[in-house]
Amino acid sequence: MNIRKSIRAVMYKLDINQSELASRAELSISTLSFLMNGKRMPSGDSLERLAGVGGMTVSEFLAAGE
Repeated sequence: MNIRKSIRAVMYKLDINQSELASRAELSISTLSFLMNGKRMPSGDSLERLAGVGGMTVSEFLAAGE
């Protein structure tokens, strides 16, 4: 599971930056940064929010990082 790649896939798909993704997912920019840098593991809620922004299920979101 590579959360960084999954997050980048959503950003690429929507052509948005990290700040915009954090806003749409209702996460703080620092939380998103920690997730992308591997300093924090995502909660189930965070995974659902990030996947939802990309119009994906959590499984699809995680698969996007492989």
